[in-house]
Amino acid sequence: MAEEENSSAQQNNGIVDEEAIVVYNEEDILDGIENCKTSLIGRLITNKHVNLSWIQNAMSNIWRSLEGFGVTEVRPKLYQFFFNNEADLERALRESPLLFRNAWLLVKRWERAEEQLEDGLDSADIKIQVLGLTKTL
Repeated sequence: MAEEENSSAQQNNGIVDEEAIVVYNEEDILDGIENCKTSLIGRLITNKHVNLSWIQNAMSNIWRSLEGFGVTEVRPKLYQFFFNNEADLERALRESPLLFRNAWLLVKRWERAEEQLEDGLDSADIKIQVLGLTKTL
């Protein structure tokens, strides 16, 4: 668990500057990384406000992953989806991208580098089938 420690406070003209130092145990970091290996990062493409409980309930129903499934909002409209096992994660990846309630959800595997979180979540390949077209020249 993280331990917080305040550095020495400096008193300047009645203003107190404080810096928080957070120290993480190496074992906690390794456990966190291991838990993230069975997670996806997803971006919801919409202009609507999205409630975190709504996205968790909707995705749990769509992906049929009730046991051990969880969602964390990384930042607005960017989510991390945690799965209990690799099979559920792979199924969710195969079903991506998803369109529901007029919003696209694009997902990819979690990557440790924070600057790469949203890479690849700005576009999606989609396939359509149009039936009944006649060939005219």
